Amino acid sequence: MPFSFVQPAYLWLLLLLAPLWAVALIDPRRTAAWLRWTSLGLRTVILVALVFALAGAQLRWPAGQTTTVFVVDNSDSVAPTARAQADLYIKAALQRMPTGDRAAIVVFGGDAVVERPPSENAEFVRTTVLPPSDQTDIGRALQLALALLPSETRKRIVLLSDGAETRGRALDAAEVAQAAGVPIETVSLVGPPAAEDVAVEALEAPAAVREGQQVRLTIQARSGRATSAALQVQLDRQLVLETTVQLEAGLNRIPVTVTAPGPGFHAWEARLVAQGDTVGANNVQFGFSEVWGQPRVLLVEGAPGRAANLSAALQAAKLTPVVAAPNELPPSLVGLDAYDVIVLVDVPYRALPKRAAELLPAYVRELGRGLLMVGGEDSYAAGGYLDTPIETALPVTMRTRGVKVQPDVALVLLIDQSGSMSGPKLDLAKEGAAQAYATLDERDQIGVIAFDTSANWAVELQKKPPADAFLQDLGGIGVGGGTDLRPALEAATEGLEKAEAKVKHVVMLTDGQADKNYDDVVQRMVAGGITLSTVGIDDWEPHLKAIAAQTGGRFYEVQDFNDVPRLFFDESLRIARRGIVEKEFTPVITFPAPVVRDLRVVPPLFGYNTVTPKETAQVILQSDEDDPILAEWQYGLGRAAAWTPDMKGQWARQWVQWEGFGRFAARLVTGLLPTPSIEGFEAGTRIEGTALAVDLRADQPDGRARTGLSATGRIVGGDGRVLEVPLLEVEPGRYRGTTALPEAGVYRAQVLVKGSDGQALSVVSTGAVIPPSAEYLQRDGNIALLNALAE
Repeated sequence: MPFSFVQPAYLWLLLLLAPLWAVALIDPRRTAAWLRWTSLGLRTVILVALVFALAGAQLRWPAGQTTTVFVVDNSDSVAPTARAQADLYIKAALQRMPTGDRAAIVVFGGDAVVERPPSENAEFVRTTVLPPSDQTDIGRALQLALALLPSETRKRIVLLSDGAETRGRALDAAEVAQAAGVPIETVSLVGPPAAEDVAVEALEAPAAVREGQQVRLTIQARSGRATSAALQVQLDRQLVLETTVQLEAGLNRIPVTVTAPGPGFHAWEARLVAQGDTVGANNVQFGFSEVWGQPRVLLVEGAPGRAANLSAALQAAKLTPVVAAPNELPPSLVGLDAYDVIVLVDVPYRALPKRAAELLPAYVRELGRGLLMVGGEDSYAAGGYLDTPIETALPVTMRTRGVKVQPDVALVLLIDQSGSMSGPKLDLAKEGAAQAYATLDERDQIGVIAFDTSANWAVELQKKPPADAFLQDLGGIGVGGGTDLRPALEAATEGLEKAEAKVKHVVMLTDGQADKNYDDVVQRMVAGGITLSTVGIDDWEPHLKAIAAQTGGRFYEVQDFNDVPRLFFDESLRIARRGIVEKEFTPVITFPAPVVRDLRVVPPLFGYNTVTPKETAQVILQSDEDDPILAEWQYGLGRAAAWTPDMKGQWARQWVQWEGFGRFAARLVTGLLPTPSIEGFEAGTRIEGTALAVDLRADQPDGRARTGLSATGRIVGGDGRVLEVPLLEVEPGRYRGTTALPEAGVYRAQVLVKGSDGQALSVVSTGAVIPPSAEYLQRDGNIALLNALAE
């Protein structure tokens, strides 16, 4: 009946028996001998029992049965021929298994699964449920195997693997098995290197280069034979080089030269494609370069010419402005990162690419770039920015405080009720009408006409009625027949000709074709100062665009019908000029920011968009009604500003002619440029097992360590997602944090450094390259690990 111990080190406590006996024998004999010896024996038994309990004593009886767990490596580093050999090994072992013995099978890769629980069945059947194969976690598999072993039989584990561990720590699991008395036997699945395999092991790229500079990239590749291969080099997922290279058997270093792109953080990708290559997953590697150049400013203008004055001023200040249409705003962080500041110059929100608009907050917050919004008739609330992602990045909200004097409006909505509008279409059109109703004041007038081949007033043109009455009348619109635009346009025109209002506007929504029989009605609208905006859906009437332009309105083509309610809301705000004040005034300087430094007198303005400053915003200029004219704030790592007048010859006509405008505009934009890193800070990243480590070194100018700082790392993906990595001071002036490895690729890494007072000191930029799994690069396995596990 042999003993075993879980913690045998505690057995050293048995040495306490010596002093226990010594004290008992030296003590004067005042008691009877039998009593003294009985007391000593009891004390000895108690001490031994306590020590055995601490050591985890186990009493083992011989067992006639054995349970074996076969732990099989199914990761990608194991060749298919080696996997087949593992199957044959297990099949033969099962056939030789003595009666009464049991066997289990655990299959593992990046995770481990039980393919077969302990069973006396000698038949070998492989299942189709397999774990991820792009990693190797031997430790997790051994832990699962230990959990499967029953307590009433002898136990053994047989590991069939190449030992190419990429995750976890197998030796820790082996120590637990040893303490439990479970032997581990290993069977090597390391085969000869694949003679046909070509693998890209590294891509070396300079961390920082200048714009236009020739960049030397070095691709490190290993080949099992001499062969030719196609080399492709991509920059930000765009092919920039494709050539054929000759590979020798063994290690190859392939230098190539490409031209550095524009400023920003850029990702390189190198891929080799060789005929007959046996493993395609190890043919790619990544790198990054930060390209430096003159600050670049992207001016996105809502219509041609709106950014002309600002562009000329920035060019005079030696900046590099690029003027673009709204649809040219890059829809990726990599594309946005090519610019230091982005300026939205009187651009309606609907004109911006949806993905680009969603990424602009991350562009400022995570990349530390600058954003400026310039006012106008298509900007701020009038441009549809209320409750949008871009509003979150600005220092102002589109909701206004107080009551502004606005022109009274008479608005007529024409809703197509033909058969093709049945179901959700008509419901969304009604919701759009309700949204338009919500934008109007009590003194405004609204009417709704439902039309097919005839037209009927669903809501008579009247002063804004109570909401419940309006919605009740709106709900009465049902589905009709065909489509004829003339009756609806004629009824709306007659109603508005009689109405008393400064602004008379019609919004018509239709999804079908109709005769062009309404030219004379359109002429009446133009003569009566009635504007018409048209909304075309699906197979819309082609003349809708022309008649909108003819009357001074706008045409909207809707791709997604769910956009209709928001479109009605934005169009009603625009035509009602809500959020716009037009009058002459001279702005007042309220905060001595650098942009207004040395200014004593500024020219008058003639209008602006009304907004409300957010709590932490700095209002630098304001109107005579205390509305923000210029406001700025810190948003994450970057800065954003709001200039509520325009920059064309309308509201700011005297500003753009003012001799100080160029200096003002240049200061406004340069104040939003990314803050350069302070000398003495250096950041870096490295991979440690299954974690990504972010390091920061902080030194004083004299070389002494900067202690007591607060540092936070941000790992920014190309899709805008961010991993926050808190850094701790691990030694004086050295800060470190780790996070789980993200997916393979190139990431921008930044560290925000704050002083002990919480004030931001610097933003230190670098990058992180997460290569494809090391699973595909361990060609020779790890025999040493297998031997260590079996010892």
